[in-house]
Amino acid sequence: MLCAQTIAQTIAQSRALNPDTLIVTSSASVDSLIPSPPMAWVRSVRTVPEIDSLWTDSIWSWRGPCTAPTALIHFEWQNPTDSSQHISVLKKIHCVSEDEELELNGNAFRGELSADASELYTEAFLSLEHSVCFPPTSADRMRAIEDLINETIFESEKVRLAAQISVSECFNKQQIKQLLKQIPSEDRRLELFKKITDADHAWEPSDVEEIFQLKFIGQKAIQHLDNP
Repeated sequence: MLCAQTIAQTIAQSRALNPDTLIVTSSASVDSLIPSPPMAWVRSVRTVPEIDSLWTDSIWSWRGPCTAPTALIHFEWQNPTDSSQHISVLKKIHCVSEDEELELNGNAFRGELSADASELYTEAFLSLEHSVCFPPTSADRMRAIEDLINETIFESEKVRLAAQISVSECFNKQQIKQLLKQIPSEDRRLELFKKITDADHAWEPSDVEEIFQLKFIGQKAIQHLDNP
């Protein structure tokens, strides 16, 4: 069986040779290369209740309250022959505002999602990024992490602890900035910056200026982004 990256590269090469050609990922030619979807692990955030279940049906259908204007549903499949490998896809749901009465219960929004299992699996299978970090780190969890780092005395230990925690967390860019600012020394902060930043967050020079006050340290950070 061809791996997902090989299939995606083949499609990209076909588009490059003939830009006018529309390649539909659900077509028979592509479907023949992709196995049927196995059981999916489905989780959500900001839905009521939060979802954490296994799914084998052909159609995913959900409708219900949200606790924010957007909710996330994450679909993940394990490789049937190698449980250490997995692919996933993340769907964002736009939730609409409900009446004021529901605001008292904290569920002032409502959303829905209907999706075909084969289409979801194909989307995940053809993605060059086989996994999406999930669930995102909550504000409460972030505050607990900041407290833990603040309680650590030595900066070298702060850096080590922050780097260790970041491996198992799904930080957004603002949370990474918050984490970096827990390190007083900009030399140590740069050390942590190199360990926990990645291309997924599209770092800009303005972000670096927000994190580092010393220009020569900021320049080193920008150089790292250009040459990771």
